[in-house]
Amino acid sequence: MTKGLNRRQLVQRAVGASAGVLAARGVTEAAVVAAPRAARQFEGTRITVVGREVTIPTLLELSQDWMRETGITVEPVVVSGDLGRKILQSAVTGAHLADVHLHDANIGADLYARGYYLEVPEAVKDAVAWDDIFPFQRDRLSTWQGTTFGIPYDGDNMFNTYRRDLMLDPANQEEFSAAYGYALDPETGPKTWREHDQYAEFFTGRPWAANGETGYGFASMFKRGGGLFWAYVSRAAAYAKHPSVPDFFFALDSGEPLINTEPFVRALTEWKAAMQAYAPPGAINTQWPENVDQLLAGRVAMTNYWADVGKDAQNPENSTVKGRLGFHFTPGSTEVYNQRDRAWETLPEVSYAPFLGFGGRNFAVSRTTPQAEACWEFVRHACTPEMTLQVSLTPGSGMDPVRQSQLSVDAWVNSPFQMERDEAERYLGAIEANLQSPNLVPDLRLPGWAQYQDALETAVSLALSGGSEPQPALDQAALQWRTVTDQLGGAEKQMGYYRDLLGV
Repeated sequence: MTKGLNRRQLVQRAVGASAGVLAARGVTEAAVVAAPRAARQFEGTRITVVGREVTIPTLLELSQDWMRETGITVEPVVVSGDLGRKILQSAVTGAHLADVHLHDANIGADLYARGYYLEVPEAVKDAVAWDDIFPFQRDRLSTWQGTTFGIPYDGDNMFNTYRRDLMLDPANQEEFSAAYGYALDPETGPKTWREHDQYAEFFTGRPWAANGETGYGFASMFKRGGGLFWAYVSRAAAYAKHPSVPDFFFALDSGEPLINTEPFVRALTEWKAAMQAYAPPGAINTQWPENVDQLLAGRVAMTNYWADVGKDAQNPENSTVKGRLGFHFTPGSTEVYNQRDRAWETLPEVSYAPFLGFGGRNFAVSRTTPQAEACWEFVRHACTPEMTLQVSLTPGSGMDPVRQSQLSVDAWVNSPFQMERDEAERYLGAIEANLQSPNLVPDLRLPGWAQYQDALETAVSLALSGGSEPQPALDQAALQWRTVTDQLGGAEKQMGYYRDLLGV
């Protein structure tokens, strides 16, 4: 939290920062305010909501006045352990977990295919300014076979965050140029993975870190169950996602897994070598909290991560890098593998393939609720551009932009984060560039997501630890993927879903 402010003050400041922003972004007042309702129309009604433990409390604190006006009491359901798997379990068994869910987008396929949620009414879409939501989340991650079941609330995309101040340093500039034959670029950071590893090599073992301690080149999520899947795929995408070929995780015509093909093997081989040479000691056990902490503590020069890191860096109580960061695409490559031709191609410019790892979270109303009307009233309120902006501007909410109206530089400068204007422009610009990329890579939102994820994470973890070479480890993962596909109805059925996700 920002020093000297309690949670309620932070929420109040977030509310103030959002004032006037939405009109400036072209969101009309009619779209911000839920449809008119009779005062205390739902007097005595109680509904339950389940979702990420850091997001729901922020939303409910911001909703106290709304609850008094409507008579609806919204109570959080606390779930221990893996929330996503608990929601999946309730979908399989038909058990009622909560009336309203804020669920992970990448398990949406398993949930939506089972008819676990109610279809979002058109009136609710109108009330929450549907067109303000980023197109991919709105048109792909919230729908299933043409029907909308979710409302995007949290947008996840991954990009490179780096120490811009280190790259602006004249001594570093001169020494790096002499060693590698090109200049450090403080505006983009490393453009390719080859450059990334050279940047990492340069900043490893030097006493530039906090308190003059030894610094390291980069941090990443190398631990199984701690973000490894998304960190690895974000690196592989640069090589495996050709700008003119939609196939990525699978060959669309056959359903054959592509995760053991040359670009994925190359990415794993390079990632392991970089981990051993340029990441802090014990890096193989690093997962998402420690990954960010390494950057905030001033120990590493770079991390490829979700947008959370840009907000976390603004807290002076646990961050030494506020105002010192740059943000740019995940490094790309000029050498990209064409999965249709089974051949490497050298492109004239760097090809970037931003990965929408995890995919964010969607609000949805459970089909088992006895209070559907009150649930939609709450969702209409929670998902307006105004409320969404206020939640995302509150420190600790764990929510990243999913709407155009959340990209207002003024809102972030005047928020509890108090971002420096230049840093806010860099941060929001990276998010927008990612989501506008024609070569973006969505996460694997298919039925059986958890099984696919576990198989790939197991293989990559085995290779990183030295228990297997990359190729045989990924071969084993591909074999398991074929089994999962067969168990879920076969390649034709699964690839129909995959094409729908990609819009092919």
